[in-house]
Amino acid sequence: MKRNLLVLGIALAVFLAVYYVKHAYRIFRWDDKQTYFNHLSDEPLGMCLFDSIASQTATHSYRYMDVPFERIEKMKQPLSLLIVTDYMTINDSLLAVRLFDFVKKGNQVMMVTENLRSWEYPLKKVLKAETVTEKDLIADSLKLAFKRGDTRLVSPVKDAPLPQSLSQYRVNPWLVNGFVQLYSHEWEQLLAAPFNLLEYTDDGTVEKTETNVVAAVRRMGKGQLYLVTTPYLFTNYAALHPQLCRYQHQLLSQLDDRPIVRLERLYLETDYSGEGLGESPLRYLLENEPLRWALYTALAALLLFMVFTARRRQRVIPYKAPPANHNLEFVRFMGSIYCQQHDGNDLLRKKYTYFCEELRRCQLIDLSDRNRSDEVIALLARTADVPVDEVRRVLTRIWVYVDGDDTPDNKTLCGCIDDMNYLLTRCRQTGR
Repeated sequence: MKRNLLVLGIALAVFLAVYYVKHAYRIFRWDDKQTYFNHLSDEPLGMCLFDSIASQTATHSYRYMDVPFERIEKMKQPLSLLIVTDYMTINDSLLAVRLFDFVKKGNQVMMVTENLRSWEYPLKKVLKAETVTEKDLIADSLKLAFKRGDTRLVSPVKDAPLPQSLSQYRVNPWLVNGFVQLYSHEWEQLLAAPFNLLEYTDDGTVEKTETNVVAAVRRMGKGQLYLVTTPYLFTNYAALHPQLCRYQHQLLSQLDDRPIVRLERLYLETDYSGEGLGESPLRYLLENEPLRWALYTALAALLLFMVFTARRRQRVIPYKAPPANHNLEFVRFMGSIYCQQHDGNDLLRKKYTYFCEELRRCQLIDLSDRNRSDEVIALLARTADVPVDEVRRVLTRIWVYVDGDDTPDNKTLCGCIDDMNYLLTRCRQTGR
């Protein structure tokens, strides 16, 4: 037995040690691109913690939405739209036109991406700017750079329209993966960082370091368009970094004068399913304000109908008298049977058995031991506060019929039963 307990204890200790080693330190997934910029992901490059902090610190409001761009356009109040993703492709010319019209109406849009492309729309010509990617983000290289402590200096451009408290930030170079190439003076430079670029000459390829813009802003109509190429600095990792969290707050403060809505991707409603969800009857009702309120009114009326009319009908519960107690009639019936059969001896034995059981249970007096009858009679006399001779007379008369075959007459039977009832009553009254 002891050996089994020892083996069980060792096995339990090994299990707890393995569990602690496995779960004491969480292993984050850097190479799972499905978690990148995901609203529900708490991985380093997810945005669950980023969205939570932004929603609590925003001056007006901050919320994440995964809706088509048409829903954003229909919001009546001025908005600040934040789009964070590593690759953004705007192939729909209609989407690009509607996005720029949205900015011109007085809204703000900050596109945080390191690779902005469009194959059907002349995005470079209209924006007068483009993004240039230095290299792809590789998870193994990123972790290796963290171990080596490599840094890249991100600093504000001189005379940039940013708060004066914005300082320089040393960032891992793998997190700053692209920059903005500006082709117009309409853009105002916000932040810049050095990049190692390759220059092709007659003598060969030469690597040189140039400072390029990673954040810029341009006024379009009544609104502003921001172009930022540091999407990996808008993640959970940067939100927990003591310096990069200030970088996030400084850039988001440019949008904080109105409610902020974050989108993970930019698309039109027809692009989302490929077959035009706007044609569904329910969506048509909800998009038209009069029909939408008519539907709400109908639903409210149906709810009131269910509450007041369709509920269970209440019925009066009829009164039923409690069942009559027929115990007395039963006792009389059983007694009449014994009387008709003239079996008084059996009836006296049953009554004596009940008498002895009550004394044994309540008073701890055992009448079954006839060898100690004198002691038992004396004890019963003291308990009932009755003379000893009277108790001896009652018990002796009862024992004659209980132990023998003689049948008592009715008068003697009633006398014996009354005597036993008298002794039980006295014992209950006096007690011990």
